[in-house]
Amino acid sequence: MIVDVQRVGPSTGMPTRTQQGDILECAYASHGDTRHILLFPANPAECFEFAAKAFDLAEGFQTPVFLMSDLDIGMNDWVTPKLTWDDSYRPDRGRVLSGEDLETIPKFLRYTPENGSA
Repeated sequence: MIVDVQRVGPSTGMPTRTQQGDILECAYASHGDTRHILLFPANPAECFEFAAKAFDLAEGFQTPVFLMSDLDIGMNDWVTPKLTWDDSYRPDRGRVLSGEDLETIPKFLRYTPENGSA
């Protein structure tokens, strides 16, 4: 999971102006045959909520997930509701194999829906 707080640039650029210039770079940050998951929070409260979701998505899809913010959210003062954490939340890590499980399978393969391994 990668957090990208975008700003205008290069160098000092225009530090009081926002820009979303990294969106295409993050969406297609590969050979061009792969797309990545990008999350776009609209305020600091969503940044907080989306952070945990980004880890679950990265585990589930086995790909980098980018949390895309910008200078306005990243540096300016915002009035937000009180941030609360749900203590009952459990990360969705999919099927997790124990050491004993690994010893019983003939070959470990990265999880794919086709082979059903994890």
